[in-house]
Amino acid sequence: MRSVTIDGDEYVCCNDFFSSYSNPRKVAGKMKTRRLCKWKTKRGLHSYAFAKRSEMENFKKYRARKTQVHGQLYLFTTVGNSRILKAGRTKNWRQRNYVGLNKPRDVIFVRDVENMRKSENALIEYLKKQDYFIHRVDLGEEWFETDLTAVQIKCKVNQMLF
Repeated sequence: MRSVTIDGDEYVCCNDFFSSYSNPRKVAGKMKTRRLCKWKTKRGLHSYAFAKRSEMENFKKYRARKTQVHGQLYLFTTVGNSRILKAGRTKNWRQRNYVGLNKPRDVIFVRDVENMRKSENALIEYLKKQDYFIHRVDLGEEWFETDLTAVQIKCKVNQMLF
């Protein structure tokens, strides 16, 4: 990661720091940046925006708080095969559409949660750790297979606290 120290403050290249974002320049535009350096690239000289590391860390914390979205967590068996489970998250369960064999047959639960992303990850990790659920990676990250009935699944999943 490219960094420069000026007057005891560490400045970090915004492109390096925010490489996980789709548009680092747009994110860097929301911060107080300084054009400190130019690097030679294949297209010629290119100037990079630098910002204080402390400002970038604060911005990341702000983004993390902003992405905590209230929503609903659900688990259901499919019409195509009652042994197949789908775990997921949504903002509104009633507007959720599934087509064909992926339609819900038995809805195990739909639960309101404060942070649907963390709750979904916790549910999926819980199901992966249990012996009676087989993770069906060929169908997707959120799909599982089991021999349990809907009532037994509900009892097992209710043991988990969100």
